[in-house]
Amino acid sequence: MQAIKELEKLNITETKQFDYSTEFFTNTFSKIENEEERKELIDFYKSRSKKVNVFEFFYTSNNHKVKGILVEPAKLGEPTSTVIYCRGGTGEVGSLTPIHFLSKKIEIFDLVNSGHTVIASQLSGIDGGEGMTDVGGQSDIDDVMNLYQSFQNYELGNGYFGLIGGSNGGSLVYKLLAQSDDFKCAVVVAGKTKDFGNTDRPDFEKLKALRHQYYNTESEEELNKRSLITWADKISKTTPILLIHGTKDWRVSVSDTLEIATKLIQNNTSIGLRIYEGDNHSLTINRKKVNKEIIDCFETYL
Repeated sequence: MQAIKELEKLNITETKQFDYSTEFFTNTFSKIENEEERKELIDFYKSRSKKVNVFEFFYTSNNHKVKGILVEPAKLGEPTSTVIYCRGGTGEVGSLTPIHFLSKKIEIFDLVNSGHTVIASQLSGIDGGEGMTDVGGQSDIDDVMNLYQSFQNYELGNGYFGLIGGSNGGSLVYKLLAQSDDFKCAVVVAGKTKDFGNTDRPDFEKLKALRHQYYNTESEEELNKRSLITWADKISKTTPILLIHGTKDWRVSVSDTLEIATKLIQNNTSIGLRIYEGDNHSLTINRKKVNKEIIDCFETYL
């Protein structure tokens, strides 16, 4: 496999290709009782799996190994542009699984199917990686930046990189843009701009307790450091950013995106803004349209 040979030239180890076997799909959809529905889903995802190649590997970040993912078109012609996917969630919750790379609920498959390569970090301490994620702090930023650096000389890439992330991953995109002007464009979906800004969410106390395992959620200094709305002027002014959010998002308020959009405009950053009335955190109602918006953005700038 060409990708494995090229990855071996980089600072990358333990590379292996994921096998989308019949057993994998059978196990994934085993809880669906309706046999016809289950078979339909298996056939749908099996057909998608033939269009992508998925590779898992370890790379070095802050002197320890971190799990990385590469998803590329199965039929790879000329070198492709690379989209760095910033995963959301907290710790293991939100880590990427093989079915994510085929799902129609997020944008990874559509990006690869349109001709881009997608790379992602599981972050420190996740999925066999060493160290520990700090849920959007400097360690997570370093993990993604070191992944980006690892792929600078990837021969199957054309040297153009973009960023995408949703929720906590969207917050990470903003933070990366505050430390680098290297990226050609970025997309943020339902991105969080202030730590614990949405105190009305039903699981607020549970989330706070979970995140307290990783950082001091009572420290005003720490919360401000993680809340990009307090230092939005540091975000790159040369990287175009597409912002997407639903008005019925109870996890991250749409006000986060509207507020940061205003700040970015004041900073003369080029932005696109898409607000979907009545849609939720995952933009379930408009997902097909959202994915097209995302692909169009990367087609324009990458």
